Amino acid sequence: MATSEKGTKENPYTMDEYETLAGEGKWEGGYVKDDSNTVVYMLKEVECCGSKGYSGYSGSGSGSWGSVWWGSDWWGSDPYNPWGNEDNTGNDDTGGGGTHTGGDNSGGNNTNPGGGGGGGGHNTEQSTPKSRAWDIINKFQKRTTTGVYPNVNKAKFIQDLQKQINKPALVRQGKNGTCGIAAICKYLLECMPDKYAEAAISLYETGKYDKWGLKVCEASKTGSDAQATAINTTALDCIVQGAFRNTYNEIADYNPFTDGSGWLSITWPTEIKSFFENQLHKNCDNNTYIHLTDSYERLSEIDYNKKFVIALVGYTDGNGNFEEGGVPRHYIQILGTTNDHAIIYWQLGQEKSYKSYTTKVWGLYIIDR
Repeated sequence: MATSEKGTKENPYTMDEYETLAGEGKWEGGYVKDDSNTVVYMLKEVECCGSKGYSGYSGSGSGSWGSVWWGSDWWGSDPYNPWGNEDNTGNDDTGGGGTHTGGDNSGGNNTNPGGGGGGGGHNTEQSTPKSRAWDIINKFQKRTTTGVYPNVNKAKFIQDLQKQINKPALVRQGKNGTCGIAAICKYLLECMPDKYAEAAISLYETGKYDKWGLKVCEASKTGSDAQATAINTTALDCIVQGAFRNTYNEIADYNPFTDGSGWLSITWPTEIKSFFENQLHKNCDNNTYIHLTDSYERLSEIDYNKKFVIALVGYTDGNGNFEEGGVPRHYIQILGTTNDHAIIYWQLGQEKSYKSYTTKVWGLYIIDR
């Protein structure tokens, strides 16, 4: 509780009050009324150290992808590793334990109160992943650089990066089919924002980020802010998500400013596990199913302050419910569950959380924070 007068469920802080206190490093936890008039509890900023992952989902449908048309040959039966087998454990590519701050996630008996973002500013008294991110951005802002994206305004790039560091939920795929990469970027923004800032700036300046083996498509270097706006995203998102997608693709390049949501943009299931385990050295418990599998009980057991959960679903309808048919084609972040048998989740760069009363998924990725 931040004070005896404010921060109770009956007398919550406003979002402006919360963001001011968080920005000054004075937030101690308490109830906040968000912009949709939902009262949620915002945790004090904590270091998320994580723990060993959960065992696989038990019951029918668990295990590897089946032998139907989306089976092991289609998805790849071996863990995909575009970086080869080089041991990167000696490199400085894991960052700190990660910071997990308050956000706009509503309702639930087992909901992560901090999935949506966090307050601005940083505390100079103690180094945290977020304070290091601000230092990296400030140094970039001060130095003279032309970068490899002449049509992307540096000031706007920095502004968008600052917004995402403050509120990870703002990471956007737009009209591109990079929902899986967007979910990875949201993890980085929540848990190791310093590494995300470092990677984004390196990609802007040089077109590559050696620590994770990322490289942008050469054709994307003519991309512009106007092109990004036209596809409902930012040049920052295009550059970072495009670099991930371009690095994963073994056959053809991916230009995020022009290639949209075709086959070149798809994130294959093995790629997520590969990145977290091979590049970040984080345990990723991957459960993929041969058919849609009810995940409510499994998701209700998870401690979302220690685990970041990505789910593969069919799609989401206009009411936010998961599609109960079709094929696996959309990645989201699970934020928690509710007492009325629903799942709370994030998608598409929205600050608000979504709620699905259909709880069947094609796959889960349960990752140590």
